[in-house]
Formats: sequence, structure tokens, C-alpha cells
Amino acid sequence: MVLLDAEPDTGFRRFVVSKMLKLVFSKASRLTLQNTKYLLLLWFTNFALAFALTIPIYSLLRSDLAHSLLNSHFTGEFDYLWFLQFYSLNLRTIEALPGLLISVTVIYNLIQLFYSGGFISVLLNPGKNHWVDFFYGGVKYFYRFLKIFLLALVLYAGALGLNVALHSGVFYLSNRYGSPLLLLGINILRNVLFLFFICSVNLIIDYAKIATCATDETKIRVSFRNALRFIGQNFRISLIVYLLCGTLVVAAALTYNAIDSFLPKSTITLILLTFFFQQLLVIFRLIIKILFFSTEVVLYSELSADIISAEAEELVSGA
Repeated sequence: MVLLDAEPDTGFRRFVVSKMLKLVFSKASRLTLQNTKYLLLLWFTNFALAFALTIPIYSLLRSDLAHSLLNSHFTGEFDYLWFLQFYSLNLRTIEALPGLLISVTVIYNLIQLFYSGGFISVLLNPGKNHWVDFFYGGVKYFYRFLKIFLLALVLYAGALGLNVALHSGVFYLSNRYGSPLLLLGINILRNVLFLFFICSVNLIIDYAKIATCATDETKIRVSFRNALRFIGQNFRISLIVYLLCGTLVVAAALTYNAIDSFLPKSTITLILLTFFFQQLLVIFRLIIKILFFSTEVVLYSELSADIISAEAEELVSGA
């Protein structure tokens, strides 16, 4: 195993990391392109669940606006008085929407766990990237990934609890010392620590899944131990790869928000154009999702490979 974080020479270490990044993204890009056929499945799943969430609101709006001229009025401006009346008339139905949202969220995460097993399976074995292999991997690793997901919820809850505790500490310090500069500095540090902890948890969860599939491990604690060992030995390169993929998602979101803010929605054509850009953003994020898996699988495969040492052996010929 190559220990990138253990090299004594800083210049050489940077060179190795740079070469490894090029290798990882080169192989991961090819893997992503080879598996773009699964994009339609991912997009349809997102669209179907989003559609399920919009049906109740759509039905309410349709019954309220179908025989009214207000729908043309809303293309120019939003009527808050109408919204208060609409909310009051449909209060019971609207109060039930959070339960629907939670149910769809749970279903979405379970489906994503199933897809994760399929993706990691076909990425670890590029020669077996057929639909049968994808669904077989999803079925095979679903229960193991579910246990990893439940443990991840505990870690996320711990991160949120720690963040809340730090927020309370910041609030106490602000009341005690009243220094805006100190408050700003502590809040920035708190948010950075929270983001770092979330990224670390995401890394552990991702590599625990990959370790489970790569070794066909059935014991989740062993997968977590292998993931922690791998991340500890290669933390720098693992975090860099994760953040580079994350910046692509952020860049796409910022680009969409910039387009959405400057694009008026005064006509049905512009509304449809906004919807088109939304779907482009969804597709791009799905591609980045596959790229996330690909980079981590390539990195794990490359840095976890056993090194076979060759020793020269002297041969004595009989004369």
C-alpha cells in the first residue's frame, strides 16, 4: 500500500499527490463515461419522487385556480393575500405535507442505498457493468449498506449535537464579552469544524461501502475499521479528491442560481426554459454522483493494492 501522507520529503509528496490525482480522475472519468447508461434510471427516480411530492400541491392549486383569472395574475407578481386565504382554506391538507415529505425522503434514501451497491459493484468490476450486475450488486449489498446508513445517522446526529453545543457556547461568550470580532471569529471556526466533521463522516461512510464491496465483508465493524485505516493512511489525497468533486456540484449550483435569478418568469416559455435548466442541473449532479463513486473506487483500488516484491535469485548452471 502506498502511504502518501507518510513521505518525509514535502516536494516529493506533492509530486506523488499530483500524479495520483491525474491518475484517479483520468480513470474515474473513463469509468463515469462507461456507466452513463444508468443516468436515465437515476433521473427517472428523482423525477418520479419529485412528482409524487408535487401532486398534492398541484391538485390544491388546480382546484383553487382552475376557474379563476388569478393564474394569469401570478405571472406578473405574487399575491400574498391570496396565499393566506389559500393556506387557511387548505390548512389540514398542508399540515399533512411534512409527513409526506419525510416518507418520500426515507424512500429516496433507501433507493439510493440500493443504487449505491449496484454502482460500486460495476465500478469495481468494469468488465461486468451490465444491468443484471448492477441490480445484483444492489440486492447483494443493500442490507449491509442499510446498517452503514443507520450508523451514519448516529454520526450525523453527533455532529449536529456538537454544532448546537458549540453554538450555545458562542452565544454564552457573546453575552459575556460582547466582542463582535470574537463572535465572528468563533462562528467561522465553528462552521469550519462542522463542515470538516461532516466531510470526514461522508468519507468514512463512502469508503466503508467500498471496502464492503471490495472484500465482500459481511461485518460492518470490519468495513469501518478498514475504511478508517485507509483514510488515516491516505487522508490528504482522499480529502482532496472529495473536495474537488464537491466543488463541481457547488459550481453547477451557483451557475444555475445565477441563471435563475436573471431569467424572468413572466411567460410560460421562460418558465419552461427555467425548468429545462433545472433538469440540466439535476443531470449534471447525477453525473457528479457517479464521478464521486468512480474517484473513490479508483483511489481505494490503487492505494489498497498489494505490492509484490520481486527478489533476484541466482541461478547456478551445472557444467
